[in-house]
Amino acid sequence: MGPFIAFLQSLYGRLLRIILGVVLVALGVFLLQGFWAAILIIVGIVPLVAGLTGVVFFAPLFGYTLTGERHAGPTSV
Repeated sequence: MGPFIAFLQSLYGRLLRIILGVVLVALGVFLLQGFWAAILIIVGIVPLVAGLTGVVFFAPLFGYTLTGERHAGPTSV
C-alpha cells in the first residue's frame, strides 16, 4: 500500500483528488436536484478538501499518518 499512499501525497495525486472533488460538486450543483444533489456535493467536498490540505483520510487504516508518513515502530529504551 506504500506506493499508493505515496501517489496520493504526490502533486499528481493531490491534483487528481482536487479535480475529482470539483467534478463531483459541479455535478451535484448543476445536474441533480434535491437529496441526491446534496449527497453528491458532500461526497465531492471530501476529496476536494483532502487534496487541498494534503490529507489522506484512509491512510491510518494502513499504518500511515494522515499526512501519508509511515508510523514509527515501538521504541525501546
